[in-house]
Amino acid sequence: MRIFKYSVTFFLLSGIILFSQEKNLSNMFRLAKSFEQSGQYEEAKTIYKNIYNQQPWNHSYLEALNNIYIQLKEYDEAIDLISGNIKLNPDNIGLYGILGSTYYTKGDTLKAFQTWEDGLSLTHNSVSSYRIIVNYALENRAFKKAIEYLKRGKELTDNTDIFSLDLARIYAMTMSFEKAAIEYCEIIKNDPNKTPMVIGNMISFLSRPNALLETIAAVRSFNETNNITEINRVLIQLHQLNNDYGSAFEYVVKLESQTKSNGSELYRFAQEALRQNKFDIASKAFNKVIEEYPKSPLVPQSQIGYARTFEQTLNSKRDSVIENWKPIYKTKVVFVDDYKKAIDLYQQIINKYPGIEIKSESVLRIAEIYFKKLNELDTASHFYNNILSTNGISQFHYEAKLRLAEINAIKGDLVYAENLLLDVSKNRKLPEYINSQINLLLGKVYFWEGNFESASEKLSNVTQNLSDDNANDALQLLALIRILKSDSLTLAEYSKADFMIYKKNFSGAAELLNELRVKKNPIVSEFSAFKYAQVLIAEEQYTAAIKTLSSIIEESSLQMFNAEMQYLLGEIKFFALKDYDGALAEYRKILENYSNSLYFDKSRQKIEYINQYKNRPI
Repeated sequence: MRIFKYSVTFFLLSGIILFSQEKNLSNMFRLAKSFEQSGQYEEAKTIYKNIYNQQPWNHSYLEALNNIYIQLKEYDEAIDLISGNIKLNPDNIGLYGILGSTYYTKGDTLKAFQTWEDGLSLTHNSVSSYRIIVNYALENRAFKKAIEYLKRGKELTDNTDIFSLDLARIYAMTMSFEKAAIEYCEIIKNDPNKTPMVIGNMISFLSRPNALLETIAAVRSFNETNNITEINRVLIQLHQLNNDYGSAFEYVVKLESQTKSNGSELYRFAQEALRQNKFDIASKAFNKVIEEYPKSPLVPQSQIGYARTFEQTLNSKRDSVIENWKPIYKTKVVFVDDYKKAIDLYQQIINKYPGIEIKSESVLRIAEIYFKKLNELDTASHFYNNILSTNGISQFHYEAKLRLAEINAIKGDLVYAENLLLDVSKNRKLPEYINSQINLLLGKVYFWEGNFESASEKLSNVTQNLSDDNANDALQLLALIRILKSDSLTLAEYSKADFMIYKKNFSGAAELLNELRVKKNPIVSEFSAFKYAQVLIAEEQYTAAIKTLSSIIEESSLQMFNAEMQYLLGEIKFFALKDYDGALAEYRKILENYSNSLYFDKSRQKIEYINQYKNRPI
């Protein structure tokens, strides 16, 4: 029993001593690290040597001592240290990697490569050994040697993807984009499920000079030989990145044929082409679904897509003749016959597919055309009400009520507009963009009604997200309400003018604003004068508008809108007067005086555009 007790005591004491020793070494290691980090290498070396001699098997201590030798450029000591460890551990490939790196850092490249070769030979050229040595080659930026090892490693295994992936990354790093693309194609050939990963990796380098075109050429060449389904998907992505939707469409057709997806590949592509305003290609893709896959469940949506594409094409044409550079502009009806054709396309869909969703979407599009493009408010209201009469509630119902509120506000019936907006706003699942429009319009309705407190509440909701397209309008109106809250009579006068502008009664608005701009209150005066200048622009009184804007900028004590007014001066001279030199002068003033303005980048782009335009050959 006594012997047993002595044995237990001995082992306990041994454990305590070992624990204490280990803790002491760890403390010394941390102290050496702190010396190293502060640049006191000699002090660090002394401690590293001490703790390494006590535990020569500890890889952390070995690596730390080797690193400090290299920091001090004591390469021979480092080489002796690692060589001695290799004699004790001849199968440790990592030691060969470290020794080769030491030779490489010393400048003895041949010896470095020979050391790595020795390591590979002594470890029987295993796949894992190649990957370890490759990492050391990459750490030393020995890219050619890393590529050589990866190629050799590929020949040793059936699982070549791990080597192809590294090869592709190195090729991309060294600007060999075609070779990188071929390696990525090989990965997809071996495992099509890796296509998303491959596309993601490619995107990481495709923005570099010539990378995209070289990659497209290599992938296309590979595909001509192999004709792999997922490679077609890669080519679609690449051509889209190159903004070449025509070529992308060719590969979508091939992909659709290979996958036999009943038109779904074409439909997805058509939607993306429409989002990118590639109207001709989107039309082709939608039409191909309709004609070649008549039994596909995607045909109804493709027909709506085809009609939407035709409508968007018209909108693009319309934008080229509508003076939407103006902050306020008169309603201008153009391309009436073409828009009637778009209405006919939607009407055909309604007649063919009486289902609620398809019908409601088509009816909404018809209503939008009558309201926003043809300015036929009563006809538009008829179609919006048609949506509300259908069973069930959908996003189209919310949009219809919002538009009916807009129409009734234009007609002057603010009470009905308010009730519609309040009704639709009760739904807590509204899409954010609709919710924003509702809050902005409801805030304006309250403003026009003289209910400034409620207007502030709704406008504040819009300004919570400054990236919202409606935020700027809400901020300006909210600022005016807050500043003039003690002068409700003047605010009420301004709200009448603002309401007249909404109803396109520009002459009445100009009269009221002209009276307000001579008010003693500088805030009211500046707000009113700026809005008055905008009305003058809508009425094509450009000389008077320039005079008004210039006067405000010169005399402004608030400078709230100076950058915006300066930009508007440039727009008048550029678009209305075709005075390009005058426009350049106005835009340059923004670059000189308003570097933090939202209009800084816009002005720089306009300057670049005008300079290019002026330098075009006649």
